[in-house]
Amino acid sequence: MKKITVNVLIISILNLLVGCFPSSVKMKAKPPKGESVVINLKDGITVKGVLINREGNKINYIDADTHKSESVDIKNIKGIKASDKVYDYEGYVITTDQIRDAKGSSKKIIYSMGGLLLGTLLLWAVVAIPYELSVEESEQKNLLGLIVLFGGIPGAILGGIKGNAKDKKNAINSIRKDRIKNKQKEEQKN
Repeated sequence: MKKITVNVLIISILNLLVGCFPSSVKMKAKPPKGESVVINLKDGITVKGVLINREGNKINYIDADTHKSESVDIKNIKGIKASDKVYDYEGYVITTDQIRDAKGSSKKIIYSMGGLLLGTLLLWAVVAIPYELSVEESEQKNLLGLIVLFGGIPGAILGGIKGNAKDKKNAINSIRKDRIKNKQKEEQKN
């Protein structure tokens, strides 16, 4: 029983660690549209804004300082990292309060429940099924509790983190769309 408890604990810790590593913006053929970034250029200049697309060897973005569409040649980029600020498609900051007000929790709840179920089932399949064949019924009940504790709960936490990020992304996109609609309405009035 001790050996299984140690194995369950190790697997759970590894699950948590995998979900905790920060993500960075990777230079892909199609950079993630809408990603708020800080671009460090080889000449020492730093620009910030929101990515729009990639055309050939150029990355197009909305500059947060000028609020205009700009482009930079990929060979001039030293590095790109995620910005600590979120920008709309005109380069204006979307505050954390605005995101919080627009954010729901539907994905967080669904992903947490899915993570609980998936973590429990995965650990059950890896550890419990082979072990269950050789133990008494009273030990099986204890094993089920350990599996939920070390498989389901970390799964629920990781699922909740992923779901929360999805809810945040949806809120940001909603705010961006609302700002575009409001701007179009203002332009039509004038």
